[in-house]
Amino acid sequence: MREGYEPEADVDAQLYDGFFDNKDKAKLAAVRAASANELADFHPDFIDERLPKLLLRYKARNFPNTLSEDERMKWEEYRTMRIRSDMVRFGQALDRLSRTTTNEGKQFLLSELQLWAESIVPLDVES
Repeated sequence: MREGYEPEADVDAQLYDGFFDNKDKAKLAAVRAASANELADFHPDFIDERLPKLLLRYKARNFPNTLSEDERMKWEEYRTMRIRSDMVRFGQALDRLSRTTTNEGKQFLLSELQLWAESIVPLDVES
């Protein structure tokens, strides 16, 4: 872990918490070289505990058809959590912007963005 920094909860941000073991680096090279079909059944025994989650995200982002049903569920849980957490800041930004403009066109767009966001996750800007 990096000294002087709070530990990161999200595995994507944990990449900066330390280097990977050399044994894992060889497995990572195999992941990068694998085809979509090979990745579907590729489950290396990583030493670093961050890598299984990172592999899932890599597969989901680049080769979504390779995901098993269990992996697809984990990916959807992650995406839902991420959207919910980001929507709070998004709602606050929309609220801030709507208070700083009197332009009717911009107000309309901000209102439409808020309606779109609330169709995904109800916004509670007061939080």
